[in-house]
Amino acid sequence: MNMNILNLKKCIKQGVENKRFGNVAVAIKRDDELIETFGGDTDRFTYFDVASCGKVLVTAPLIFKALGERKLTLDTKIGKFFDKSFFSEDCAIKQSITIQQLLTHTSGIVRNYIPKEIGAKGRDAVIKHILAEPLAFSPSTEVRYSCNGTILLGYIAELIYGLTLDKLFEKFIKTPLSLERSRFNIAIDEPNAAECFERKDVGNLRVDDCNVYNMGGIAGSGASFWCIADIEKFADGIMSKSDAVFASEIYRLSERDYTSGCIRNEYFDDRGLGWQIVNESNINVGNLFPADGTTFGHTGWTGVSLFFNRRMNMYVIILTNATRYNNIRNNFQGFDFMDTYRVRRDLHNAILSDSKAWNL
Repeated sequence: MNMNILNLKKCIKQGVENKRFGNVAVAIKRDDELIETFGGDTDRFTYFDVASCGKVLVTAPLIFKALGERKLTLDTKIGKFFDKSFFSEDCAIKQSITIQQLLTHTSGIVRNYIPKEIGAKGRDAVIKHILAEPLAFSPSTEVRYSCNGTILLGYIAELIYGLTLDKLFEKFIKTPLSLERSRFNIAIDEPNAAECFERKDVGNLRVDDCNVYNMGGIAGSGASFWCIADIEKFADGIMSKSDAVFASEIYRLSERDYTSGCIRNEYFDDRGLGWQIVNESNINVGNLFPADGTTFGHTGWTGVSLFFNRRMNMYVIILTNATRYNNIRNNFQGFDFMDTYRVRRDLHNAILSDSKAWNL
């Protein structure tokens, strides 16, 4: 199979010309054939802030490692790691939140702002700040995407293994997969790095997410910096069900929907363990991948995504800085984030247009 990607290249060219993004890298792999293409001053080693894709590239794999080593189970309650001093109201309910509920965004913990003065005080202060917020709903009744719940998962990994999240990433993910470049907290003047922060000026850190910024650039909610060459290694490990990524039993467990019984509301998104399970309301993949429960992946606020389909034996990685350019087009006066969704949709649909020659 020789992949013809004329429509994808046209979509990328138009996207750069119309300032939908300044940097873009796309990788498509089906069966054993990989194709990459780029736009802007971008190559396969260009850094992108992967934002919430870090939840499945870093945090979930570390929790899965602990699951595989029987250091915890999906039913383990967070009260095992955070004693009563970390909780204020609803102590018993919050202590009973499970690892599975955090991984599936059904815990009732939702995102709230983490001030710089809280972030500067370190792990315990951030945990107390997150757990002080009232639950948005009773655990396991709804799905509501939660960066703060994943921050707690990152801290749990730190407590289990006795290392900070960046060191855990280096030891348990970067080294086993022979990643070349990816890391937390790249330099302000880092060469070959896309500008992904939506604010006008870079500030003291390149990381985009304001909470992660206030926490010093390292958090379980995401915001590590990856190049597409490294994400390909991770994705290849997922497709081959490599023990270097997860313990073998985790693949089956993580890729199924855990949320079919939850109330379907405006926030609803089918969820596996860490993964989004693509349904009919997910516009990010366009029409390329089926929305029948067989497609799983994740997106990141900055304009990145990673999606898999085992039946098609295919994955697609999209790295852009679309959200920053969305803001640039509006002179940093606010923006329509749905256009970041539409950028991913259009790139996936361009791949679909090209795929008619691939016998998909």
